Amino acid sequence: MAGFATNATRRPAVSDLPAPTAFVPTPEQESALTHPAPLLVLAGPGTGKTTVLTHRIARSILELGAEPASILALTFTDKAAAEMAERLADILGAAGRAEAAHEVCVGTFHSFGGRIVREHLLELGFDRAPSVLTTPGSWQLLSAIFDELTFEAIKLTQSIGQHFGRLLKLFSACKDSLIGPAELASFAELLTRQSGADVVTEHLGNQAAMLREAAIAFDRYERAKRERGLIDFGDHLYLPVRLIRELPGVGGELRQRYRLVFVDEYQDTNHAQRELLMLLLEPERPNIVVIGDDDQSIYGWRGAVVENILRFGTEPVFERRAVKRLTLTLNRRSRPPILDLANQVIAAVGNRHDKRIEYHPKNLTGRATIGRRVCASDRDEGEWIAERIEQMHSEATAYEGKRRGYGAFAVLCRRRSMFGPICRALDRRGIPYELVGGTGFFGRWEIKDILSYL
Repeated sequence: MAGFATNATRRPAVSDLPAPTAFVPTPEQESALTHPAPLLVLAGPGTGKTTVLTHRIARSILELGAEPASILALTFTDKAAAEMAERLADILGAAGRAEAAHEVCVGTFHSFGGRIVREHLLELGFDRAPSVLTTPGSWQLLSAIFDELTFEAIKLTQSIGQHFGRLLKLFSACKDSLIGPAELASFAELLTRQSGADVVTEHLGNQAAMLREAAIAFDRYERAKRERGLIDFGDHLYLPVRLIRELPGVGGELRQRYRLVFVDEYQDTNHAQRELLMLLLEPERPNIVVIGDDDQSIYGWRGAVVENILRFGTEPVFERRAVKRLTLTLNRRSRPPILDLANQVIAAVGNRHDKRIEYHPKNLTGRATIGRRVCASDRDEGEWIAERIEQMHSEATAYEGKRRGYGAFAVLCRRRSMFGPICRALDRRGIPYELVGGTGFFGRWEIKDILSYL
């Protein structure tokens, strides 16, 4: 990676590290490990993207002499960040540099943004560190100011809990897009000027009126947070971006501190996260490596913008140094029938990077069967799934000659509303299961309604 000098004495290469952290990179992975930044690595499922990313970070320290504290590595969940930090600690520890792992800044986008907020409280107008609103806290705050708000265009036909939920979802989406109350009000005014007497433009007028009321509620909610010394989840990105834009010196200090930036799962970034990253880069040396897969972008419903990875490299910060695009295609996880079907399905998607996932030779053994069944109803689907699990549980496997445990089965659902019929069918047969990703206690509408009245 450009910008870091190497010592005359050869440092231990990542591929020289002892087991279990050593791995033998494929030619594709070797290119991703060594090609200078800025770099976009398109890594399909099972191609070892997190392994490549952590070894690339380790290589920057062990071979290129980068200062660990100058490295910023970002991902999306606390679990993913912990895994990245653990892998990096294993690699650096095996090379005798365990202390370096603690100096690298590894975390989520929101934890990193929170760090910036805490370091610049006065510039952001806080006299002390703000408390972070939980979801129930956001509901309680909105409830506290609700009597000050007037809604005419927005019809309160739903439960108060559903109404609060829609408003808070709008506020969150605005923050993810770096839209504040003033910008939302300006957009409502623009729609008002475009409205008229015909059906289409009259609809615009109705939308404008609702957005105008929502903007007023948004502004009052933001002021209530500030009066109470509070920030919410979206502020962890919204406030740092606003700070860097308004105070160039803050951006300069951050760019001097973090000379190397790494991002995992880049296809899941939203507008605010992308903007924060671009503000952290120097046009003369945009040392950033992002890894992701546009084919795995499934979080658009929570603000992810797949165009971020599709257009990465077109931003003005890369005008002086072009982004190189590499692809990891060798899947070590799945067998040929699964990959063949996945390639066939994803090829029908129009707006994507052109690539194909290939299978690893070691995955040629064993069986992989794909089937399809169309059921008449959700209940029939649940019954069929439970029946198949019960049947397969009682049968001995052909390759091991013993029965499968219930832990060998997994049922994936596209949405939470599909859990009910399946869980009830499993209950009727006495099949034990663990429900992952169900609606939490505070997510139930009746609990939301109770909270809104507290």
